Amino acid sequence: MSLNRSLQRLWLWCLLFFIIAATTGILFRVGMLTPLPAGLSLVNIRHAHSHLMFFNWVAPVPMLFIVRYLIREAPEAARSFMKGIIFILATGIVAWLFFLLYGYRPVPVGSVSMPISVILSGVIMIGWYILVAIYLKARRTLPVTTAIHFYDASLLLLVISSLGAWGVAAVQFFPVDNPLLSTAMTHFFLGVFTQGWCIVATLGIIHDLLGTDRVELGQRLMIAPFLLGVPLTFPLGLSAELLTPSLTWAASGGAILMVIALIQNLRVILPAVRHRHLRLWWPSAGCLILVTLMLAGGALLPISVWIGEHSFRILYLHTILLGFVSLSFFAAWHQLYPGAPRYGFVVLVISTLLMLVMLIFPTGLLPSWLFPPQYLTLLTVISSLPVLSALLEWVVNWRSAARQ
Repeated sequence: MSLNRSLQRLWLWCLLFFIIAATTGILFRVGMLTPLPAGLSLVNIRHAHSHLMFFNWVAPVPMLFIVRYLIREAPEAARSFMKGIIFILATGIVAWLFFLLYGYRPVPVGSVSMPISVILSGVIMIGWYILVAIYLKARRTLPVTTAIHFYDASLLLLVISSLGAWGVAAVQFFPVDNPLLSTAMTHFFLGVFTQGWCIVATLGIIHDLLGTDRVELGQRLMIAPFLLGVPLTFPLGLSAELLTPSLTWAASGGAILMVIALIQNLRVILPAVRHRHLRLWWPSAGCLILVTLMLAGGALLPISVWIGEHSFRILYLHTILLGFVSLSFFAAWHQLYPGAPRYGFVVLVISTLLMLVMLIFPTGLLPSWLFPPQYLTLLTVISSLPVLSALLEWVVNWRSAARQ
């Protein structure tokens, strides 16, 4: 089987795991409406949903596009890289099952109890390190472009984010009587992973497929503020009552740096999309503008609308992961394989817009009289639409791969 065919099959697997993760999210919302079967808890379902979405969707898909760089210049490295992705996907789906059933709780194994889900998460992060090592070994053979600099930066941020996850795992093995420490490490991982790896890697995909290239100063303004600012923004995930003045200033400074980088990227991306008439990219570009505005608000608005508050946080994360990141993945794949029908993508765009609108209501930003009746039921129904669109995409891509 050719490397390109293997790449298509890996995309289908990632898409299948996206469907499973999104369905788990629907189960979480159903659990808020009616009792779940014995043994299932909302907390465990939420952890299973988020970890599968992280490990088997937003982490491996950008790696598939990195493989495209490796295939031409370093095919042996590409094969090793894809084997590593397969290992991560297999471990990730097993971890999803343990998170669903046990969460972070230890599981009896013979005469001892072990936090299997935490251990599997650690194995996946070790897999990340191996992939980074493979990439670095092949890096000198790759053509130097704007996109490759983004891939460099995103992989660095992926490694940095893992430090917070190791801290969370250490707390599971060696309980520390400091809940703020555990919370801070959790949000360090989440913040650097979502705002660092996810955003920067996705920008790499966009610059890759749009063929943008800038002078060195422009590249520095598009990338360097992420490297400086993203690690500072983890307090954005904390509740306002947990913040100290120094944490608030750090988060605001990091967010401003990110806003500078995002604006510089938008100044490059929007003209490229307009000049090349690539309508597929407008929805994700719109979501990137929303993310930029939210970050600016987190840095400049009063603490009463702090982005770390739960309702704001949910809206913010969905704007990044479901909006900008996922829509960009689908747009990129359709640009690579333009012959496939796009009705699944259209449904995804519409359902994403509806989801984001629904998630605005709990924030209190809209008048209370606009709050829809039977909100949770309506939200559960709307949250099923991305699953439907992903199923359509999976069938279309499977048929396309089968024909080839």
